[in-house]
Amino acid sequence: HNFSLYQKLLSDKGDTKVFCDLNLRDGNINKAAVDLCLDRSDILKLNAEELTFLAKHLDRRTNPSKLTQEILVRYAIEILIVTDGEHGSTIYTDGGITKSPPLTPAK
Repeated sequence: HNFSLYQKLLSDKGDTKVFCDLNLRDGNINKAAVDLCLDRSDILKLNAEELTFLAKHLDRRTNPSKLTQEILVRYAIEILIVTDGEHGSTIYTDGGITKSPPLTPAK
């Protein structure tokens, strides 16, 4: 039911920028929804495990850096953010790569 709503909302996005956090969970992955998010998102946020899932989903056996660049180009993603827990995050754009260390809690 929600998927139909997402399809309708994303089909009429116009100039609106779309941010998608795939937030995939084992046993609850709708591949059609993943494809829709990839096709319609301008900004995509993944974690390292989701990037591994996408490599399999897209039938790609390449290193993560090449895969992220392929996702940017193939789906016209403007910003791709990959979080990796204690290793921080990496932001990919057509202008380059920015690495960010993990945040430490304030005391």
